[in-house]
Amino acid sequence: MKTIKLNNGIEMPMVGFRTYQIEPEIATAHILQALRTGYRLIDTAQYYGN
Repeated sequence: MKTIKLNNGIEMPMVGFRTYQIEPEIATAHILQALRTGYRLIDTAQYYGN
């Protein structure tokens, strides 16, 4: 997986899994599947509501 080095020295994956507009009832299952698939960057925000 390609990463980018941030100004604070931490490496972050270049590709992430976004959770915007995923229904709250199925968000957990989708995130768990993304982690099993290999995603390590999960894009979440309180604004998303899930």
